[in-house]
Amino acid sequence: MGKRPFRRLGLLGKIKRMMMVLLFVYVSIPFIIKLFPSIQAKLVFLNFVRVPYFIDLKRPLDQGLNHTHNLYLEPEAGLKIGVWHTVPAQMWRDAQDKDGNWYRSTFSSAHPVILYLHGNAGTRGGDHRVQLYKVLSSLGYHVVTFDYRGWGDSDGSPSERGMTSDALFIYDWLRQRMEKTLPLYIWGHSLGTGVATILVRRLSERGETHTRPETHTHTLKHTHTP
Repeated sequence: MGKRPFRRLGLLGKIKRMMMVLLFVYVSIPFIIKLFPSIQAKLVFLNFVRVPYFIDLKRPLDQGLNHTHNLYLEPEAGLKIGVWHTVPAQMWRDAQDKDGNWYRSTFSSAHPVILYLHGNAGTRGGDHRVQLYKVLSSLGYHVVTFDYRGWGDSDGSPSERGMTSDALFIYDWLRQRMEKTLPLYIWGHSLGTGVATILVRRLSERGETHTRPETHTHTLKHTHTP
């Protein structure tokens, strides 16, 4: 009977120590991030998370995309980023065993193009993203997506400036190959909505779009959730 108060005091002591440890961790995190800003970037971008694991991004066919071509482009000298181009589902038979030249030639077709800017974590080969490509392809769109620098098998390290630069480069690359009268839709998801907002604003400044970036990305980010 006399030991119970001591047990209670022992339990209270453990709880107090645990609370002190949690408080210390809570207070330390801002200082750690301040001293090591790269940690904050990793927590925002999550580019080190590659789900699903062990997939070969050079082989979109392994993810069930039998009308998708993998290619690499250089937004800057010595920097390569991985890109997937999925043609409209109506072309899937013609797409079998075709090379990059054939895929590039299809941009001259009457089908519009969607430039998909994915969110943080994962790669262009993420399961929910692949399912979205299939849906958009079945609706008659070309779907072009890529991994920003530092994601997937793309070179470099992630940054806000780099992501925007990559997106603008891919946009211009597509515009040079598309029919001028066809629309090029920008679809941003999650972190990609921020990239889409900046990209559309840049294009607005160049006089290349009549859509306000706030409205455009607001619509897109509510259209697709994993």
